[in-house]
Amino acid sequence: MFMCLFAPPRGFAFRTNDGVPRAKLVTNQLVRLGRVHSPRIEIHGDNLVVFEVHGLQGRSGGARALGAGLRRAAADQGLYLRIAVASSRTVALLVVQERGGLTVIEPGQEVNSLSSLSLDVMRTLANCQRQGLTPTRQARRKVTEAALAIPLFALLSTLRRWGLSTLGDLTRMSAAKLSERLGPGGMTLQGVARGEEVMLVQPSPVRTVESTSVLEWPTEATSLSARVARQNWALVPDHDVAQEQAFGFRRSA
Repeated sequence: MFMCLFAPPRGFAFRTNDGVPRAKLVTNQLVRLGRVHSPRIEIHGDNLVVFEVHGLQGRSGGARALGAGLRRAAADQGLYLRIAVASSRTVALLVVQERGGLTVIEPGQEVNSLSSLSLDVMRTLANCQRQGLTPTRQARRKVTEAALAIPLFALLSTLRRWGLSTLGDLTRMSAAKLSERLGPGGMTLQGVARGEEVMLVQPSPVRTVESTSVLEWPTEATSLSARVARQNWALVPDHDVAQEQAFGFRRSA
């Protein structure tokens, strides 16, 4: 099961140092919340992360309990979260663009859950990802980055002109007709509307923290070896910081 955490701009403090109102970025906080439950975090844009949780398949109560716990933990940090849990990351990402609170999508109900959502949720998600995945941020962050096939979303205006307004309208459209008129891009959009995985995910290389010391005497003594090891480990402030450094994050003040 995939869990998506999204902190919408509303309710955030705004930074106005340059005179331009901007929503406060809390992506790093969301990564730390998610890392408690999964070692692999995907950033899909500013304040939008996804991680996979094992052992929840067929246990909606477990998913709801976990989601509720994460919302409480976020609230303790002054954050309002939208959370979606689904068997597909695409479904979870789309749902949090429009629905507040905690939403748990049961396996097999993905298409039904998405059918009432507006076509605009795909554009909203694409814009969120495009703003969050700038080259500078990609170089700084060493967690998995992911994005939808953003250029395809220019086709949404065409779908609107045909009278389609929801994801359900798109899924019910004839695949042959859609392919004939829009080509592969139309088929990809229909796959997104069904909750199929069409994300472009590129894992980043793993970084390690290493330290060595050159001694002037042999280290046969166990106590001496242990003391040297402790001194080397002390160079890394703590295990959490080491993890954050390995993922390319800096601890927030």
